[in-house]
Amino acid sequence: MTEKITTKNQELISLIERYSAGDGAHITAIPNLYFLRRSNTSEPTHGVYKPSFCMIMQGAKEVWLGKDRFRYSLADYLVSSVQLPVSTQVTEATPAEPYLGLRLEFSPRQTRLMLIQIHLIVGVFCIHYLLSSYYLQ
Repeated sequence: MTEKITTKNQELISLIERYSAGDGAHITAIPNLYFLRRSNTSEPTHGVYKPSFCMIMQGAKEVWLGKDRFRYSLADYLVSSVQLPVSTQVTEATPAEPYLGLRLEFSPRQTRLMLIQIHLIVGVFCIHYLLSSYYLQ
């Protein structure tokens, strides 16, 4: 990791530690933003991920979606635009170096607006590509 990324990661770790005194999901002053902390590894738990952006700052976690297993650790992230039935397990966490992460949940309206913006960007790119191809012939 570059020095700049390492510095920003340390800043986020400090923020999460400051605003999450104990284990669990901690709501912040920013709507739909949660800081996550766990001081020990966990057994697998089952639940539903809401549409969200999740990022791990310290420790590691495994997420199962059906039969597929995904491992997330430092600076890895997950983005979900729909509700996902998952099983999760924190696999790296100690009291000295707890699992730390953040989750930003999206409302259905926010998800729809993001998808529209992505489609617009892709559409503009395709038009640009087609025009460039046409004029280069």
